Amino acid sequence: MTVQSSFLIRCLLSASGDLASGRAYCIRHIQTGAEFRSGTLTEVTQWVADQNLRYLSDAIDGSDQNAGNEEDLA
Repeated sequence: MTVQSSFLIRCLLSASGDLASGRAYCIRHIQTGAEFRSGTLTEVTQWVADQNLRYLSDAIDGSDQNAGNEEDLA
């Protein structure tokens, strides 16, 4: 089984080019709509990994109706 997740990541910068307000990264998990804001890429990376594991677990448990559809993008 292949499960794919997509994320939209925005980085907000101030006019001077600095990261805005300490929570400059805005991330959305496309499939679930879950959102997260952070000031560090370390937190972003951890959240993305956690979302992937949660989404994979849900797909294996059968709560995702398309989970059994394997897609070959090659």
